[in-house]
Amino acid sequence: MDRGQLVVLACRSGAAFAARVVDAIDGTDLTPCEEVVFANREVKVVISRNIRGGDVYIVQNVDDPLRPEVSVNDNLMAAVTAVHAARESDAEKVTAVLPAFPYARQDRKK
Repeated sequence: MDRGQLVVLACRSGAAFAARVVDAIDGTDLTPCEEVVFANREVKVVISRNIRGGDVYIVQNVDDPLRPEVSVNDNLMAAVTAVHAARESDAEKVTAVLPAFPYARQDRKK
């Protein structure tokens, strides 16, 4: 099965990691996108390039020590809205790349 054109985009907290990923991949660049934060702290991601039919990878560092003013929940919602924006832009495949996922702790039944 053929996949569409490779598209890598990054939410704000994932930008540094995404830049290293794109440097390691020959022939691709980072697709520009912007996180818009509203007055009530809701976030929306706007993708600045046509990604229709693309194989999209969204990179986000949910627990970002470089931006302590932004909560884990805010970063997670930015990733979710980026996935939504990619689906609304008619991406063929969407993959979220989250180096650490803080809500995935193992619980043991007592």
